Amino acid sequence: MPETKTKKKSDQSIEELILDAVGEENVVKGKNHVEYRKRLVRALTDLDDDEWKELDPRVQQWFNDSVDSMNDDGNPPPFPDAKAEPAATADEQDFSGEKPGRTNKRRSAGRRLKELILESVKDGKPTLSAAEALARLNDEGLDLSKSTVELTFSDMRQTIAVLIDKGIDLG
Repeated sequence: MPETKTKKKSDQSIEELILDAVGEENVVKGKNHVEYRKRLVRALTDLDDDEWKELDPRVQQWFNDSVDSMNDDGNPPPFPDAKAEPAATADEQDFSGEKPGRTNKRRSAGRRLKELILESVKDGKPTLSAAEALARLNDEGLDLSKSTVELTFSDMRQTIAVLIDKGIDLG
């Protein structure tokens, strides 16, 4: 990848902006494009609120879209400004072994997680931890990965803060 520090932010791709924000050394680039984008999403969740506010709006939008997409089907979308990705070879494909119909259950689990988070909001912050939410989902027979729960928590904290800043009462 070309050196991104010399480009103006407006000329950088979303991928380049993310690598600048999280540090290229913190994300192992692999052959599987989907897994690589998942690693970028995970790396973005480690940013603090001040670092998040400094991100280019295109990166914030891609991250939010990725979290939604990962809640729905487990995979972040391609970068909207990227060239078309080559088709994955057999050894690069993600054969997750999910059975047909699982997407609807996963979508239900993602929605239920958001409900649990919103139900727990006190003084503008969720009182439920990610681990507690994961345990409650499992008790309800719903299955989400730990990383998906953590990504959703990160996204929901930011969404809750925006709603409160806009004067929307969550109580």
